[in-house]
Amino acid sequence: MNSVGEFMKSPRIVDILLVVLATAAVTIAAMSYLRSVRGSAPPLTLTARSQELIGKVLPRLPVLSTNGGASFAIDSSTASTVVLVFRSSCPFCERNSPNWRSLTDALAGRARVIAVSAEPIDSARAWLRTHGLKVDSLLIPANPADLSAWYVPGVPLTLVTDRHARITYAKLGVLSTEDRRTVVETVVLASQ
Repeated sequence: MNSVGEFMKSPRIVDILLVVLATAAVTIAAMSYLRSVRGSAPPLTLTARSQELIGKVLPRLPVLSTNGGASFAIDSSTASTVVLVFRSSCPFCERNSPNWRSLTDALAGRARVIAVSAEPIDSARAWLRTHGLKVDSLLIPANPADLSAWYVPGVPLTLVTDRHARITYAKLGVLSTEDRRTVVETVVLASQ
């Protein structure tokens, strides 16, 4: 085996090269298939995920706790309902709590404000109390998976609905000053 030609004629080397080429071909084919199935679109941003919610209608939600009943639907007697979806263990909800407090104070008497959390009611009530959030109702879904019917992609989530439970504003993530202003404007416009 003095020359390259003799080296390449070795059955063992040829077998190894064939295995490497076959593995590469299978890997490339698998990656191509996955790309075609999943698409090559990048993951949605928080803003894009929020915008996907606009126009959707929130259905009746079976709950463990409300101000009266075993299921909850957006009340059509108010022009707007503000929905705050949180989890007491969520660090972004923690960061958002001062924004929600400012928002609920600004909206007092202008909109119905409900909080929704898929956790034990005592934890959710304690979190709201600790952060000084005044809400008209605290909803705990009977089954946490039921929140998917409300299109909840994550927390913190701030929604505004019209009297027909159609989402007119959505923000996934921590609210900015501009976001708070937009929520108030959305509620005020709906009540005129």
